[in-house]
Amino acid sequence: MKKTLLSLFMVSVSFAVVGEEARYTMDDLKALDGSKNWNELLAHAEDIRPSQRNSEWESLVQNAALGAFEHYVASGAKDDAIGLGQQLILSYPFLSQSKSFTQQFSKELVPAAQPCIQYAIEGCVENYGQLLSTLAPSAEVSYEEGTKVFQNVSKSLSVPFFAAAVQQAENYCADENVANALLYTLDRPNNTNFALAKEVATQRCANTALTNFENYIIESQTVREALCPTYLSKGHVKGLMKKVCQS
Repeated sequence: MKKTLLSLFMVSVSFAVVGEEARYTMDDLKALDGSKNWNELLAHAEDIRPSQRNSEWESLVQNAALGAFEHYVASGAKDDAIGLGQQLILSYPFLSQSKSFTQQFSKELVPAAQPCIQYAIEGCVENYGQLLSTLAPSAEVSYEEGTKVFQNVSKSLSVPFFAAAVQQAENYCADENVANALLYTLDRPNNTNFALAKEVATQRCANTALTNFENYIIESQTVREALCPTYLSKGHVKGLMKKVCQS
């Protein structure tokens, strides 16, 4: 378990670093793809000059990324798989658009991250939230993980999870836990997730008034400043609440 937790804090190098020897060509990478030599392909993927990294090159990298990841999982080295997955997402951001890779990564990441939530290891949970947002599994998975973080760790740390859920399904804007997490964070302008909470509340959830927002608008200047322009334009505030926003 210790290694699993550490792998969510740092990225581990899981394939060889390219040396000064002759650069591999696209034909070399294709040959490695054909022989399923995933680690060597990943080690030499960047031998191809940036101007030549076309869709075919991306496809080879995607195949190798998924192949290497699945190899570690199949061999029982799931911690190494997660470390590799983190490194690959950082090195090749386009992998976040590969459904086969992100689904496989999410499948292994979610159970591996449960000790982070269980033991309320905030740095680990923060990294987990960033990763899950990048991988964008189903809205339901993101919401369920956000609810666990909301209940067991921190309301503000649940915001990235809920943001990922809302991105895929706006009906979560009406959820009380989502609203509570957003409002709690908006009341803390120095919180690292303040900007994300504001984006979710005023853009992704602009058409839905957050549950129990009234007390926050009355009591918190930062919440008023964050929500009132949008809520006035959308007609979410009336009567006394409208006067509070306009004051």
